[in-house]
Amino acid sequence: MSHMRINHLELTLPPGTLTREKANLNAFYRDIFGWEGIEVPMVKLDCPKYLLRFDAESSQFLFLTEEANALQSTSFDHIGLILENRAAVDAAYDKAKAWQQKDARVEIMDMQDMDATMVNNHSFYVRYILPLWIELQALEFRPGFEPHKRWRYE
Repeated sequence: MSHMRINHLELTLPPGTLTREKANLNAFYRDIFGWEGIEVPMVKLDCPKYLLRFDAESSQFLFLTEEANALQSTSFDHIGLILENRAAVDAAYDKAKAWQQKDARVEIMDMQDMDATMVNNHSFYVRYILPLWIELQALEFRPGFEPHKRWRYE
């Protein structure tokens, strides 16, 4: 199998959400995740659309559109994002908690450490306006169980 990584995830929102909530989406996801929201002209999509990009090249992003039958998650649907270390997860958690004090729509599943013997997963889950949870995690590998390949954070 070739090497791959996620390029994007498209999420549908109820009609009017982007118009009403674009400023909140921008502020929250920039502060917590460092993402940038940009307008994207797309051919053959006759609906509001918006991109929350993870990097300046837009090589990884959430593509937000609106439709009447928008995604509604009542379960634990989530995307997991790995941060560089425990301190980065803790800093994001603190920012999310501060946002929750300002806006009760910020949902947080509290910090946890899940010890799987070979690796400890230090994480928390957060959801705001979007229809799925985002898990922010730091994977702490035990000696002898480090992966052969690692992400570089630059």
